[in-house]
Amino acid sequence: MIIHELLTLPCGVSIEKDPCLFWADTCGEPLLSSLETWGQIEPVIVCSKGSRLVLVAGYKRHQGLKSLGLNIQALHISNPGAWGRGMVYLLSNLGQSLDPLKKILALRYFESMKKDLSRIHQLLGIPSGSRDEHLFSAWLNLPSTWDGLLRENPQLLPCAGMLSSMDSKDLDVVFPFLSGLGWSLNRARGFLGMLNHIAARDRKSLRDVAAELHLERVLHRDLTPKDKMQALLNSLNRAAYPEYSRLREKTKKQLDRLTASTDWQCTHPDNFESPALEFRVRVRNSRELGEAAGQLQKIAGSGIMSTWPVYPYD
Repeated sequence: MIIHELLTLPCGVSIEKDPCLFWADTCGEPLLSSLETWGQIEPVIVCSKGSRLVLVAGYKRHQGLKSLGLNIQALHISNPGAWGRGMVYLLSNLGQSLDPLKKILALRYFESMKKDLSRIHQLLGIPSGSRDEHLFSAWLNLPSTWDGLLRENPQLLPCAGMLSSMDSKDLDVVFPFLSGLGWSLNRARGFLGMLNHIAARDRKSLRDVAAELHLERVLHRDLTPKDKMQALLNSLNRAAYPEYSRLREKTKKQLDRLTASTDWQCTHPDNFESPALEFRVRVRNSRELGEAAGQLQKIAGSGIMSTWPVYPYD
């Protein structure tokens, strides 16, 4: 059982930040305004390490009180050790909304002590034996420098299995491409999957594949993040499936020719999984509708339509 006593500490007292404060964040305006108006309602939690006081919970309150020059009400507890300090902090913050990054930061702290994490998983809302448990465990195999990607892109967590199977050199290759672009899960999987496919097929390293396809140049081009991702995927797709890519590009050119000098647009959304085409036109009145209908008749009689459909195996 933790023994505790309530202390009133002067504003200038030295209190060190303990590593157990894995979710520590700056004191925002709402909390600062509350402290200034109402004072400190809940004490911070401290313990002693030798002659030093260390902060175990209440980081934002502590920072806010210091900035306001107010005394600090602190609950002083007997030092429960590194695992115990982490548990005190975690239990003091369970009301927070826990995104993937927060869960990983907590798991990183406790994992370093090489103990059973089942209780921590339970407190973090990660069911035992679940897919989430496997994903978080796989992510912990990545360097901690990868954790920042979950801040900007939490949907990358399901890629943990694929990423954790890579060695450190391959991780160094893919990291710049996954950082800062806002990948969706499907696109990220497609990027990693095609990169690995090409490397395995050609018996080359990921670094060599990326260099031969000049993928890094895409990151330095003056493009939006969305366009950079599409350019990367296009380059990999052409290298991974050259014949299929050639047929897609040829088909697009034919369909563009098919609707040239008309108001119609034509796409092949199923990518040869079916012969279906989509035709779209926008009209503002009956006259334009009549003109579009005439254009569509000419399109139907085109030589390009007479050779449709085409399939990758033809």
